Amino acid sequence: MLHELGSSRPFDPEQAEFINISGFKGLHTTEILQAVTVEVSEDGNEIARTSALVTEVVSKVAPTTVFLVDRPFLFLVRSTATGSILLCGCVRQPLEWHPESPDNSALL
Repeated sequence: MLHELGSSRPFDPEQAEFINISGFKGLHTTEILQAVTVEVSEDGNEIARTSALVTEVVSKVAPTTVFLVDRPFLFLVRSTATGSILLCGCVRQPLEWHPESPDNSALL
């Protein structure tokens, strides 16, 4: 979907610019997964929870950095070209990390 919105640069090792995050050239995103859960109680109230996880950010120069989510936080993904907010979310209850799972598919 990000490719369809014109955001392909983060996925291209030659064009991705994450210099402010790591200081290393070649850092790029390989995959983004998103899981959404909606719970409806008996009285009709809806509770929506969203979690976004960058599964792997790799660099040809530096080892992968683990971004451990161990407390609630808010996040925004904003277009630097237009200033538009592409995604906003809130992690209220971080999921348990399973280091033995190579792709952490147990999180989804």
